[in-house]
Amino acid sequence: MKIANAYLMKEININHVRQVMKRVETATKPQLASLTKLSVVTVNSLVKELCELGELFEDETVPSNGGRPA
Repeated sequence: MKIANAYLMKEININHVRQVMKRVETATKPQLASLTKLSVVTVNSLVKELCELGELFEDETVPSNGGRPA
């Protein structure tokens, strides 16, 4: 039963990321995390999966304005 629940939660989260991306069109992973109320780690794995499916495209890394990269 835990596998089904984990799968269902992943589907809910991935659909939430899809909805937010349709609304904002462009966002960084930290911005997505903030907008979806998910962790950056979760957003990172969901974005990776959506990229593999061809639903999202990752852009180049933004040059740093100082500090440690996210």
